[in-house]
Amino acid sequence: MTNLSAPDERFTVFSDRQKIFLTIILSLANLASPLAATSYVPLLPLLSRLFSTSLEAINLSVTVYVIFQAISPSLFAPYADVHGRRPVFLITYCLFTLASLGLALNGTKSYAGLLVLRALQSLGASAVLSLSYGVVADVAIPSERGKMLGPIGAIGNLGVCIGPVVGGSIAFGSGNVKWVFWSLVIFGGAMTLATGLVFPETGRNIVGNGGTPPTGCYRTWWRALFSQEEGNDDEAIPSASNNVFVVEAPRDKAIQHRWTVLLPKNPFFGIRIIFYKDAALVLFLSSIFYATYYCIQASISVIFESTYSFNALQVGLAYLPGGLGCIIGATFTGSFMDHNYRVTANEMGHEVDKIKGDNMMDFPIERVRTRFCLHFLVLYTAAFVGYGWAAETHTHFSVCLILQAVLGLFCMLFNIVSQALLIDIFPANSSAAAATGNLARCSLTAILISVLQPGLDKMGRGWYFTLLGLLSGLGGIVVVLLIRSRGLQWRTERTKGSQEAKSPDSPRGSNTNVLDIKHSLDEIKHSQSQDVCDVEKAS
Repeated sequence: MTNLSAPDERFTVFSDRQKIFLTIILSLANLASPLAATSYVPLLPLLSRLFSTSLEAINLSVTVYVIFQAISPSLFAPYADVHGRRPVFLITYCLFTLASLGLALNGTKSYAGLLVLRALQSLGASAVLSLSYGVVADVAIPSERGKMLGPIGAIGNLGVCIGPVVGGSIAFGSGNVKWVFWSLVIFGGAMTLATGLVFPETGRNIVGNGGTPPTGCYRTWWRALFSQEEGNDDEAIPSASNNVFVVEAPRDKAIQHRWTVLLPKNPFFGIRIIFYKDAALVLFLSSIFYATYYCIQASISVIFESTYSFNALQVGLAYLPGGLGCIIGATFTGSFMDHNYRVTANEMGHEVDKIKGDNMMDFPIERVRTRFCLHFLVLYTAAFVGYGWAAETHTHFSVCLILQAVLGLFCMLFNIVSQALLIDIFPANSSAAAATGNLARCSLTAILISVLQPGLDKMGRGWYFTLLGLLSGLGGIVVVLLIRSRGLQWRTERTKGSQEAKSPDSPRGSNTNVLDIKHSLDEIKHSQSQDVCDVEKAS
């Protein structure tokens, strides 16, 4: 196998301690969206009374939040892939903090202001996870990405668990919704300050493997204030020694090049990923189990209130087992993914290169990420169907709670595995690929939620969840089999087609869009050094 990098180059210069630090700050940063979403839920009845409007009108603010939750990653992630992670992190967190401040100041003055500010709050908070996947792809070789993705997913789901508790205790303890928003202002301000002070730039087209000193807005505020080092303006864009393309130009020309050649013509260009055969399968795997699990979550309040006569507090507590299952699933999946990588490499007789990273062009990463997924699919389907019939037959509520935890565990497993595979097969556009996964999940979830109650009313809980479970389970089995048998072949055909489209003889060569440019550049860095020279001449 060839390596990711040139013969004398490491994949990353970030040390293990620095990766741990990045994992911690990314995990905390990913609390923004779940806290903003779930701490708001206990406020709905109170907001309805304070605004003197219907609960349906207040629920519209939840719908607005979810819509922008789907849009936000697709809007910001492509720019993070091009212009670096750090500036986009700061922009999104500033937007989240300012929107939360606006909500705190707005209070109950303006219903229209509530909708607009919730949209802006979601826009700022919801891009963080996709940006985090990009950072992981920047600094971690494929065989070690699980140890970063696991904790990030676990802490994010911790926010889902504690959000309703925080929102409920503040709102109903003080009777003032402003304190929920002020708590988000404090959190957002602290994270914005921490990001600005110490969060380093990791984008490989900005700092390469981390060896190129960042300049301008890419420097941390701490280094800018206290470091005596001066960046070289002529090196604003890294050289080929950092495993990225060469742009030898003065600073003004370098900036012009970055904003004209690399600026996404369409911020939603990552959507085209859906139309690649290998990516479409991974997106289905990522979406279907997230959407079906969300149906379980959406049904909890009705099932436990009507079937088991739970009061409002008990219904809130009934969500905790699922959240706990998600936390356990995320923690387990991280180490499980890295173990699968090592086992598959040993079976192939391949020694994992922990310095330069392995070349994904001829490594069956699809088989690595989906190892044992068929077994887990069977268990997930059984638990999903079992949950429906337990609720239908009024089985003791503890059975439903246990099955919720099991479903949460497997949902998080499929989600992290599929998202990791997306950034593996689109390494040059990792944040955009993760954002596309988010858009696919939210879209399918919205569809299934819209037909959930009509389906339950017509078919009953047992048969409806059986139908939904079998469709998702059997569909997932077919998809996993295709990914394992054809995924590498389709990925190879896609990348070769992308290279041919950028040859000088190709009619598309001069009009190649940004996604193709960056994808080709990533393939350049995965090949031999002489190939780099050939492609640079072609470009």
